[in-house]
Amino acid sequence: MSRATKVAITGAAGFGGANLIQRLLADGAEVVALVRPRGETTRLAQFHGIAIEEADIVDTPALTNCFAKHRPEIVFHLASTGWSTAVSPSEHHRVIVEGARSLAAALEAAPPNRLIATGSGAEYGPGIGFTEDQETLPNTPLGSAKKEAFEILTGWASRTHAQCVWLRLFTPFGPWESQTRLVPSAIRAVLTSQPLLLRAATSRRDFISAGDTAGAMIRSMTAPLPNVSVLNICRGESTSVANLVNRIADLAGSRCRIEFGGADAAPDPLPESSGSSEKAQELLGWKPSTSLDPGIEEAITWWKERIQ
Repeated sequence: MSRATKVAITGAAGFGGANLIQRLLADGAEVVALVRPRGETTRLAQFHGIAIEEADIVDTPALTNCFAKHRPEIVFHLASTGWSTAVSPSEHHRVIVEGARSLAAALEAAPPNRLIATGSGAEYGPGIGFTEDQETLPNTPLGSAKKEAFEILTGWASRTHAQCVWLRLFTPFGPWESQTRLVPSAIRAVLTSQPLLLRAATSRRDFISAGDTAGAMIRSMTAPLPNVSVLNICRGESTSVANLVNRIADLAGSRCRIEFGGADAAPDPLPESSGSSEKAQELLGWKPSTSLDPGIEEAITWWKERIQ
């Protein structure tokens, strides 16, 4: 970047935020990290020179004040709930849907040059090879909430003639990921010889490295795009959970005991999910540069340095 671009990030304390901030700082951007009051900010401790502002995503006045204070040119909206049965439908709705409404209202007073928001492959529902022009038929609370947030934020952009980029992420993994998610859980189990519980071993996901998703976000800042753009961010390949765990074990050079969910385990509502990234390649000049094994190796190295 020729000069410091002012960037604000909601949900900055999450693992996606950490990977994005690392890239932004390397490019010389001026970063404002928005975090929820009294939230966990461990990931942000290593980043020097960023501004940290407390603002709950559903607190419109707090968001408005933050944007008025910093006047970001680019706003990344990463605040979200995650894919977990521990998250209630009402919490998905509060954070994702009400958060989108709050954000749209806050941006009215100080609109950025571009809003870049992260959606989810779950918006499509189950299936493979989804393209952006296909109908979204979510069958999970997360997917339904993301679809509603998409309608809110793209509607705001159309109404105000603002620029909005909606990035449908499939299944990112990599550094700074929560240790309760699949890839870190499997790595930690393999490295510590602990058992690993798999509830949906045959489910297939489009796994993509967090570095590649951050790269797509960076490209979205400056690429010439229509006022409203929807782009899949994925590798375009689905891998079963069981095969992923086996690859982790092979690359780590160790094994763990795998325990499978009991007969009463609920079936996975998304038995298979993958997308096509051709539109992102065309409009952003982006394509995933990290195949599955190198991405896993990076994650293994990262966790080896942090497991006591």
